[in-house]
Amino acid sequence: MRAAIQQTSLAETKMSLLNILAFYRVVSEQLSRDQGMILPIMITKIYQQFNDWLGV
Repeated sequence: MRAAIQQTSLAETKMSLLNILAFYRVVSEQLSRDQGMILPIMITKIYQQFNDWLGV
């Protein structure tokens, strides 16, 4: 996960945030499936807001 925290430039910081968001999304979705839970709709909205901010 060390590669996900590089912040020596704006481009690396952006890539770090994208990596962390992708990792969190995979883990949260897997955890919710394993536990038989549904992710709150706000989580999807938060992912979208970060993607909008990062220009994805």
